[in-house]
Amino acid sequence: MLLAAAIGCPAAASAGDLNILMLHSYHIEYDWTRDQHAAFVGTLKQRAPQREISFFAEYLDTKRNLYTPDYAAFFAEYLKKKFLGYHLDAIYVTDDNALSLLLRYRQELFPGVPVVFSGVCNLWPGKPGKTALLDGVYERKDVAGNVRIAKAIDPGLKKLYFVGDGGPSHNFIARQVKAEMAKHFPGLAYELVADRSLYKLRGKLAEKVEGTVILTTLGGLLSPDGSTVPIPAAVATLAESGKFKILTMGSNYLTEGVIGGSVVDGFVQGQAAAHVLLRQVLKESPAVDGKGFAATRHVFFYPALQSWKISLKDLPGDSVIIDGPARTIGQHTRLLLGGLVFVLLQVLLLVLVLPRLRSLKLIRQALYWSERRYHAVVRVINDAVIGINDKGCIVIFNPAAEKMFGYAEEEILGKPLDGLLPERFRDRHRSRLARFFSGDPVSDLLGQNVELPALHHNGEEFYVELSLSLMHQGNRVKVIAALRDVTERRRAGDELRRSEERYRALVQTQVEAVCRWLPDTTLTYVNEAYCRLYKKRPEELLGQKIVERMSACERTAMEEHIRLLIAQPGTLYHETSIPRGDDRCLWYRWSNTAIVGELGEVVEIQAVGLDITERKKVEEELRESESRFRDTADLLPQSVFETDIVGRLTFANRVTLEMTGCSDEDLARGISVFDLMAGSERERLVRDFQKVLAGETVNASECLIEARNGFRFKVMISASPVVRKNRIIGVRGVAVDISERIVAEQALRQSEKKFKRLFREYQALLDGIPDPIALIAPDRTVVRTNRGMANALGLAVQDIPGQKCCALWNSDCCAEEQCPVLSCFRTGAPQKKELRTRDGRSWEVRVFPVQDKTGTTVQVIRYASDITRQIRLREESLRTGQLASLGELAAGVAHEINNPINGIINYAQLLADSLDIAREDHEILKGIIDEGERIANIVRNLLAFARTRKEHKDRMNLWDALACSLALTESQLRKDGIRLQLDVPADLPEIIAHAQEIQQVILNLLSNARYALNKKYPAVAPDKILSIKASPCENQDVPSVRIDFHDRGIGIPEGVRHKVLAPFFTSKPAGEGTGLGLSISHGIVKDHQGEILIDSREGHFTTVTLIFPTAPEENHEH
Repeated sequence: MLLAAAIGCPAAASAGDLNILMLHSYHIEYDWTRDQHAAFVGTLKQRAPQREISFFAEYLDTKRNLYTPDYAAFFAEYLKKKFLGYHLDAIYVTDDNALSLLLRYRQELFPGVPVVFSGVCNLWPGKPGKTALLDGVYERKDVAGNVRIAKAIDPGLKKLYFVGDGGPSHNFIARQVKAEMAKHFPGLAYELVADRSLYKLRGKLAEKVEGTVILTTLGGLLSPDGSTVPIPAAVATLAESGKFKILTMGSNYLTEGVIGGSVVDGFVQGQAAAHVLLRQVLKESPAVDGKGFAATRHVFFYPALQSWKISLKDLPGDSVIIDGPARTIGQHTRLLLGGLVFVLLQVLLLVLVLPRLRSLKLIRQALYWSERRYHAVVRVINDAVIGINDKGCIVIFNPAAEKMFGYAEEEILGKPLDGLLPERFRDRHRSRLARFFSGDPVSDLLGQNVELPALHHNGEEFYVELSLSLMHQGNRVKVIAALRDVTERRRAGDELRRSEERYRALVQTQVEAVCRWLPDTTLTYVNEAYCRLYKKRPEELLGQKIVERMSACERTAMEEHIRLLIAQPGTLYHETSIPRGDDRCLWYRWSNTAIVGELGEVVEIQAVGLDITERKKVEEELRESESRFRDTADLLPQSVFETDIVGRLTFANRVTLEMTGCSDEDLARGISVFDLMAGSERERLVRDFQKVLAGETVNASECLIEARNGFRFKVMISASPVVRKNRIIGVRGVAVDISERIVAEQALRQSEKKFKRLFREYQALLDGIPDPIALIAPDRTVVRTNRGMANALGLAVQDIPGQKCCALWNSDCCAEEQCPVLSCFRTGAPQKKELRTRDGRSWEVRVFPVQDKTGTTVQVIRYASDITRQIRLREESLRTGQLASLGELAAGVAHEINNPINGIINYAQLLADSLDIAREDHEILKGIIDEGERIANIVRNLLAFARTRKEHKDRMNLWDALACSLALTESQLRKDGIRLQLDVPADLPEIIAHAQEIQQVILNLLSNARYALNKKYPAVAPDKILSIKASPCENQDVPSVRIDFHDRGIGIPEGVRHKVLAPFFTSKPAGEGTGLGLSISHGIVKDHQGEILIDSREGHFTTVTLIFPTAPEENHEH
């Protein structure tokens, strides 16, 4: 029979296969995700047991990894490669990020596959519309409900704080908070407090001191090292920040420190999504659809209510109280057994009091009501209850049994139990049933839980767990059976065994040492790597205690380790050293995970060992390096410090502690650097601190420090980020006390003011000197100058510094061997030199050295005086003396020659007049007279040249001056074989000039041309020509007269062409020239507002051009 055939049989074949991908936004340890996952899987297995469902779970882990387009693209590529070739019947998505990824890449990854979602925020901007291939359940936080609860538990509430991690989910909820607060509670103040950093969030909340807090989302909070903070730890940290009543809107935040609230339940979300899948995708009718589930539940912790003295009467009527007084009778089978016990006690009570009952009617009434209670209990429990009589017929068949076997109560009551058994077990059932009711009860089944196969109304086999009990009614016996469908449990068991086999195969091939041991450290399993580590076989290790191989110190630590694991099962780590025979020691880090039994007790510990010997070596080297760093830092005269990401000091050298007045205890306690700042400086320091945490470097930032003794002083801080494994974990900085420097800077500023005043006075003094003065650097760059130099050069004062002095003066003496500035730098002695600039001015330059303490000339002062006028006066004096001497000589010569010449002319004329001579002789006398006249004319010109010049200029014709000059030199030119070519009009315009000075210029030019031609052509030559040409012209729009003297002589070398007008310069050999001819001529021409131009090519020609402005026309009116 079903009740007795407690033997094993194979499971029923599945009706069909389904492949479902479950894509979760967060990690598997996140309670919200885990609840949705478990509810979805459990509901599908319960509601569709006929299907063989394969679940594939993937986690985006976006609470610990920022969800970005790049991350989404990476994960989509991962899914594409992993599920290539897989057939998926449906996809289950939880929360916003996973749905966002699927909507973006759905057509590329899983086209046409239906999608069911849950946990998606109803305020999400990307919220899609529901279709046949996309349906699900939205999550809506009960903001208004929680605000009402807050007002109920705190009647004097004036302000609420909504606290979260600042992530996308928090921002969506924040929008809902703003809308609902404005709509339902416009008069109640509230504030949104959020930050990704747990410690910053705690700091913001601590500023509020006390109040009522409603949590939004905390799953994205980060610790200082950047890792995600578990929810219980996050809530505990926030609870410590002040005196706050904490409510929550999510079931995953129901932990110690939270009072409770109107919460959205992840389990309900998963159940609802499973029913949507059954209805929309599998086309099956679930017990309820997804809309039939309550959106929120009211859940509260009884200890928290007591702590805040909150009465249960202030809570909603449907509230669930956790850890409170028992409020229900029992559950499931406990309810059944309690009911049975209740019936037996009623029967026993009737038997005991029967002799005292005076009326049979009372007994029957008691039995009737007892029977009614028993049947009520049987009908409401969830386990199937079947009762049979001694004939083997079914007399009890509760609603749970109807659901389990597919029969209605009215069609199964009174029928044999055979119909609920597979055919192959029916004969055995009948024989055991006969034995049972014949007085040989199968006592080994009573009180036992056994598994055996059963038969559904549709012909499918499934496994049930059976528990038997007997019920006597007089001398009649009934058998009562409680049954539970364990098909899924058996399937899970089979899968567990296969998983165990795979686990053992995997563990055996691991390179890490793996073992399992009992709480008393007795080894129960070791893999090959563990055996190789200890160089023993498995049989030599199994049964041995691992603490026997440990030192006394390690054994004590291990016992404490085991105590913690047993008290709070989880995973703990410890490190051990394993000696080797070759004087080496291996270090292993063991990950010890508690394996928990059905009653929650630790039955075994699994340990995985990782070789960290190399890491230990590196750590030792790091400790030595750290020690060297600390020792070196203590020797530095500056403050050296390090902080964590919230500003707590993690290291400070000796100078830092002395400077701030802190102690080693303050450092160990983690004193904040912000506490050492003066109040006015903290905000700026926080900004600099944030810059460093963002990866920047802060240099030379000044701030005011307030030591523990109240003393304030200025420091200059430079700081950079401390990076470990590509993550910024703190700030490292150097601080220098600049108090003395500030005092020195103040004194320097006073000195600078005084220096600037003296400098202005000095500059004014220099500018008052009309002569050019300049301060020059060793590279001949002008450093500073006065206004006199600017005026001399025609430049602005500010344009001169930085330029080379040689470029400014444009002098021939700028060559290094002639430069007085360079000579002064070389010798260190004052220098003096006369130079001429190309504009014709002459200067006397004096250079004085400026020396440093070592006597090295570092700069020179160049002082220049314009001596052009002095030189001209000297030249005029010399010329005047020469002319005076020449005049005296000419007068003497003329006096001595004039009388004989007159006598010769007169005698010749007398002879010609008185004698009768031949014609030929007459021509001779005429020639004597002509030549005498010519000599007399030369004498007259010589006397005119030597005559003292007048002080004023007169109108004159250039032809007259030229003719007079040629008269003096023509015979000499003819004697030298020089051909003279004249092209001078007689009607040239007149000029205003001293005739004697113009004649002096022409004579000098004729003398130079004669010298050049004779040097090139010592004898007569065809090109020995002197050409003189004159013509009217325009010079700068002024009517002028131009006369050119062109010879084909030796020419002037190009290198000295610019010097020929300089005083005392001559290109002739020593003794042949004074160097004053052209210089004097140039002065005369300039004095007549004229110009003298020289064009020459060495070895070919020289052309000298004189240009004079014409005289104004005379007024002929009478």
